[in-house]
Amino acid sequence: MEDVRIELRSLLNAFLTKHPGYELELARELRVSISTIKRWAKGESAPHPLGCPSVIEHLKNKLSAGS
Repeated sequence: MEDVRIELRSLLNAFLTKHPGYELELARELRVSISTIKRWAKGESAPHPLGCPSVIEHLKNKLSAGS
Protein backbone atom coordinates (compact mmCIF):
# COMPACT_ATOMS: atom_id res chain seq x y z
CA MET A 1 0.00 0.00 0.00
CA GLU A 2 2.88 2.37 0.72
CA ASP A 3 4.00 2.21 -2.94
CA VAL A 4 0.51 3.21 -4.04
CA ARG A 5 0.49 6.15 -1.62
CA ILE A 6 3.89 7.29 -2.92
CA GLU A 7 2.71 7.01 -6.53
CA LEU A 8 -0.47 8.93 -5.73
CA ARG A 9 1.44 11.70 -3.96
CA SER A 10 3.96 11.95 -6.78
CA LEU A 11 1.31 12.13 -9.51
CA LEU A 12 -0.83 14.57 -7.56
CA ASN A 13 2.06 16.90 -6.84
CA ALA A 14 3.24 16.71 -10.47
CA PHE A 15 -0.25 17.61 -11.62
CA LEU A 16 -0.67 20.46 -9.14
CA THR A 17 2.78 21.83 -10.01
CA LYS A 18 1.78 21.87 -13.66
CA HIS A 19 -1.67 23.32 -12.84
CA PRO A 20 -1.39 25.62 -9.80
CA GLY A 21 -4.70 26.51 -8.22
CA TYR A 22 -6.47 23.50 -9.68
CA GLU A 23 -7.11 21.78 -6.33
CA LEU A 24 -10.78 22.78 -6.15
CA GLU A 25 -11.60 21.57 -9.66
CA LEU A 26 -9.75 18.30 -9.04
CA ALA A 27 -11.61 17.85 -5.76
CA ARG A 28 -14.90 18.28 -7.62
CA GLU A 29 -13.86 15.79 -10.30
CA LEU A 30 -12.91 13.21 -7.68
CA ARG A 31 -15.88 14.06 -5.43
CA VAL A 32 -13.77 14.80 -2.37
CA SER A 33 -13.09 17.97 -0.40
CA ILE A 34 -10.25 20.32 -1.21
CA SER A 35 -8.78 19.56 2.21
CA THR A 36 -8.66 15.88 1.20
CA ILE A 37 -6.71 16.78 -1.95
CA LYS A 38 -4.27 18.79 0.18
CA ARG A 39 -3.84 15.91 2.66
CA TRP A 40 -3.18 13.49 -0.21
CA ALA A 41 -0.61 15.90 -1.70
CA LYS A 42 1.20 16.14 1.64
CA GLY A 43 1.10 12.37 2.12
CA GLU A 44 -0.97 12.71 5.29
CA SER A 45 -3.69 10.41 3.95
CA ALA A 46 -4.70 8.51 0.83
CA PRO A 47 -7.92 7.27 -0.72
CA HIS A 48 -9.37 3.96 0.40
CA PRO A 49 -7.23 1.13 -1.04
CA LEU A 50 -10.05 0.09 -3.36
CA GLY A 51 -10.47 3.61 -4.73
CA CYS A 52 -6.81 4.56 -4.97
CA PRO A 53 -6.16 2.89 -8.36
CA SER A 54 -8.97 4.86 -10.00
CA VAL A 55 -7.66 8.15 -8.54
CA ILE A 56 -4.17 7.30 -9.83
CA GLU A 57 -5.59 6.46 -13.25
CA HIS A 58 -7.52 9.74 -13.31
CA LEU A 59 -4.34 11.70 -12.54
CA LYS A 60 -2.32 9.78 -15.15
CA ASN A 61 -4.96 10.52 -17.78
CA LYS A 62 -5.00 14.22 -16.89
CA LEU A 63 -1.23 14.46 -16.99
CA SER A 64 -0.94 12.64 -20.32
CA ALA A 65 -3.72 14.76 -21.82
CA GLY A 66 -2.01 17.91 -20.66
CA SER A 67 -5.17 19.14 -18.99
